[in-house]
Parts: sequence; structure tokens; C-alpha cells
Amino acid sequence: NKINSKIIIKNFENKYEFKNVSFKYKDRVILNECNFIFKKNEIISISGSSGVGKSTFLEIFLRLIDATSGKIFLDEQDITKTPIDFSRLIGIVPQSVEFINGTLRENLLLGVNIYVSNDDIYKILSNCNLIELINKMPDGLETIIDNHSNFFSGGEKQRIAIARSLLDVDVKILIFDEITSALDKSNSIKLLENIMLFKHQYSIIFITHNDLIKNYCEKNYMLENKKLNLLTK
Repeated sequence: NKINSKIIIKNFENKYEFKNVSFKYKDRVILNECNFIFKKNEIISISGSSGVGKSTFLEIFLRLIDATSGKIFLDEQDITKTPIDFSRLIGIVPQSVEFINGTLRENLLLGVNIYVSNDDIYKILSNCNLIELINKMPDGLETIIDNHSNFFSGGEKQRIAIARSLLDVDVKILIFDEITSALDKSNSIKLLENIMLFKHQYSIIFITHNDLIKNYCEKNYMLENKKLNLLTK
């Protein structure tokens, strides 16, 4: 499938790999010969201080920008120079969760291209520990919300964003970008335990500053000095 001359990727069968990937912005080196392997159904973290290049790495991973040099492989296929659209395959739960002006149901199904039954919605909401919250809302799933709604805490917004990604059946890779940054340790653990309920269905990447998250991951990478280093457990 192609859209705007980009190839739409819908499957992730084996692994996604960077080989000696570098990125320069003007004369400044942001990433230097980074090597990275991400396997199907793996859970990994990528950490590093602010400004070290995590956002640049993610943009290259999502194929929003091209690496300056090096090779990128998806399931053994060289996609370094191939225009790729990962939007169907990858669900991103950002640090800051945005809502449209509409019902909670519409917000949950944003970007979902197929019919989703109430039973399926409530199953996901239950797994994300959101049923009690929904039942307290004036009109349940039909309650009108927007970015100024005061119905939700930071942790509840994150769980709604997770539910939104899980309701999109096309998504095979979940990327969580600093999702515990607004949460205390107790709520961070609750959120991570909820995510772990789905770990066998997805390949998961955490972009994080939080060392707590590393305990839930099979591999942990640290981005520093322009290099991506695999940490030993």
C-alpha cells in the first residue's frame, strides 16, 4: 500500500535494526554510529538526559527524518532510503495527552478505522483500570470533553491515551514517551503494571528518564555522548 508515495507498513515480523546510524544537523553531530536491535514482542527502554538526542532518534525510528549515514533494516529489508509510513503500525503515548472537543468515545476511537463494539471498548477500559472513572462521568462514554476538561488527573489521562492505542487493532508497536514524568512512584508502578498486562501482544519502547521503568524491560539503552549504548543488567 502507498500513500503520498510512502509505503504503508502494517506488519512487524522479526526485528527493526539500526547499523552505524548517524545524524548531523548542519555541522553538529547529534547521533554518531548508533547500533540498535528491537525485536518483535520485546520490551526496551531508551534513556538519556534532556537534549542528548532521544527525540532525534525517535524521529529517525519513525522515519520522519532520514539518517545522515548508516543503514536501517525492517525484517531484514533495507529501508534506509525507502519512504515509509509507520502510522498504522505504531501507537505513540506521549508525555502530554491531547483531547479533541467531542465525546470521550470519540477521543478513545480517534484514528481507529474500524468499528469497535461497546464490549471491546469496555474490555480495554477495564484492563486500563478506567471503568470506575467512566462510571463517575456525567454521561459515561458520551460525556463531552476537551483539553480544558477537569475530569482527569495526569495518570488518568495517560491511561486514556494507552486505551486509545490499544483500541487500534492495527497497532503492533507501542512507544511510551516519558509517560511517568507527571506521576509519583506509586502511580507510576500502577501504570506500568497496567501496561504489562498487554506485553505479550505488543513490542514496546519506553523513552524515559525514570530508572523504575528499566526494571520492566528486557533491554535498556542509554543515549549519551552521541552513542546508543546497551546497558548490562
